[in-house]
Amino acid sequence: MRYSILTPLLATTMLMAGRVAAQAAPTDTLARARQLVGSHHQAEAVALLDPFLKAHPDSGMAWLALGNAHRQLGHLVAAAAA
Repeated sequence: MRYSILTPLLATTMLMAGRVAAQAAPTDTLARARQLVGSHHQAEAVALLDPFLKAHPDSGMAWLALGNAHRQLGHLVAAAAA
């Protein structure tokens, strides 16, 4: 009888943990991109941010990081567009 109560509880806990991990992923991506820009790896940051922004087009912080990366690369038109 105990197992019938624990199984749904365990399933709910695992589902919630998956949602938390999915929410943390964008923050991790942005932190990595900002780290890359700060350490003069702008091209890598652009490569990371382009697909990220396709999935999260409303992320102002990602657009700012992309614009900074392009500006530092001398891609002024792309920087202005970002």
